[in-house]
Amino acid sequence: MVVHESVAAQSIAKRLAEELGDEPDVQELWLRESPELVDLWLIAGSIDDETELRLYGTSGRLFDAFPSRRLRLHVLQPAMFVEGTDLRSLVARGSTRIRLQP
Repeated sequence: MVVHESVAAQSIAKRLAEELGDEPDVQELWLRESPELVDLWLIAGSIDDETELRLYGTSGRLFDAFPSRRLRLHVLQPAMFVEGTDLRSLVARGSTRIRLQP
């Protein structure tokens, strides 16, 4: 069963990476899976509110595509934190970086 969940989490992350392929402000995608939850972190450059909402909107499509999994999307961008904050340091330990589609 754990193997099945791991494959599903990777599938979710790859699906998100495909959907984000044309988002120039998204710099990194990270994945962390626990038995209860699939957490996804997007690290973005400086983005406006509209772009942030659009990025969060991708999670709705993921919920529809993977209804059996509990998902949580985090969008991290510099404006949310003190200047100079390393956004990678906010991603949970043990997370895996997922390659974004070119």
